[in-house]
Parts: sequence; structure tokens; C-alpha cells
Amino acid sequence: MEQHIGEGLTALLLGMLLGLERERSHPPEERFAGVRTFPIFALAGYLAARLGQGGTPLALPALMLGVSALVVAAYMHAAEKNRGATTEILAITNTKFLVLERSFSVGVNGNQVRLYEIDTAPASNVLNMPVLAGASFIPVSKRLVLDFETLKTRLGNNIANLEGITFGPRLANGNDTLVVVADDNLPTADSVTDFNQFLVFEVLR
Repeated sequence: MEQHIGEGLTALLLGMLLGLERERSHPPEERFAGVRTFPIFALAGYLAARLGQGGTPLALPALMLGVSALVVAAYMHAAEKNRGATTEILAITNTKFLVLERSFSVGVNGNQVRLYEIDTAPASNVLNMPVLAGASFIPVSKRLVLDFETLKTRLGNNIANLEGITFGPRLANGNDTLVVVADDNLPTADSVTDFNQFLVFEVLR
């Protein structure tokens, strides 16, 4: 029994060391598991091995299923916390706007950014509605204009914290330009996505 306890503690210690190394070498936004998760993985592996040797062949798949469920739950929790936010709105007309939305997911390099066009003309005025849940209203219309993920490889596989949009100079052909920008968050930059980025697009109407 004492041998088994010692082996289990050794597995926990090794998992903790792996977790510490991962936390040291990966910034928070790129780290999925750390000092709390790796010991659980290590102990689960040890228990599966011990139970398998003891004549319980289903121990390994059962524990693997449990660990997989833990990983999925952790990922969903991280995704819920990083669902995304509107970082900038640019008026096109009195009712139409360009909306820049940005989100971040653990384990994914860079930000996930999308540009939408919304139209408030057909939408209900909910100013005097204290609660929207269960109420009857018409939301704004929303159309995807650009998913920046399609440009990721051309941007060095990294999309910055894009948070500003404005119309730029008009081109010789008469089309407008759209400028999307991010700053490097100095002096508090602590992420690989904290860098200056300027993207200029031709607006085709």
C-alpha cells in the first residue's frame, strides 16, 4: 500500500512539474493547462496503469473518457469567458454601421476578429424595456463583411488586438478605404498579440 501511495505521489509531483514548466513557458492566452491540470492527468494515467495491472481492463478507457470530459469542460468554460466583445463601431449612414467584434480562445494563436454590417432601421426600440428575456422585439439585422481568420496566414499567423476602424483616404478610382488598427498596449504589453498592426482595405460597394 505504501508503495502505491508513493508511486501516486510521484505521479502527482511529475504532473505538477510539467504544469509549472508549461505555465512558465507559455503566456496565459496561449496556455490551456497548467499546474492544476497536469497533476490530474498524471494521476489518472497512474491509476489507469495500476487498475489495468490489477485485472480491470476497462480502467484505461474509463479514465480517458473522464479526462476528455474534463478537457472539454475546461475548454467550453474558457470559450464562455472569451465569447467576444464589440471593440469599435463606425457609422456608414444614419442606420447602418460597421461593427468590429473580437474574441480570444485559449490555445488559439492570435485573436478571432470579424467585421459586420448592422442595420438598425427595422429593429425595435428597446430603450424602455427593462428586460429583454421573453419580450417581443425585432433585433438589428447583421451581415458578416469580413472574417479576419481568412487573412491569418497573410498576417504572419497572428491577428493583433484590433480595436479601431475608420474610413481612410479615397482612392483614385473613387472607392473609399477602410483602416483597421491595433496598438501594442505599451507600457503594459504582456501578450504576443500586443503589437502595432495597420490594415487598409478598399471598400467595394
